[in-house]
Amino acid sequence: MTPVTKYEMQILQADMRMLLAVDDKAIELVTAKVAGGEAGKCYAVLHTDSLATLCGWREVMQEGGRPHRLVNNLYGYRQEVNNPDW
Repeated sequence: MTPVTKYEMQILQADMRMLLAVDDKAIELVTAKVAGGEAGKCYAVLHTDSLATLCGWREVMQEGGRPHRLVNNLYGYRQEVNNPDW
């Protein structure tokens, strides 16, 4: 079941190792769909209600120059950083 939280960050599953302190219950693993219904890249959705936690995750991903997507579920806001392709 998908946790209902204020914020989420979407990153490639391969980048999960960059965020060592993520609670397993906050992680949702997803496979993107591409044209024709085929499976695309695997990515992880990290859920939190803490803006401080989200900012910490964001700093790590930006320092590494890694693609990610920030989502504010409360306001329907979405920001893509470094062109995530999933």
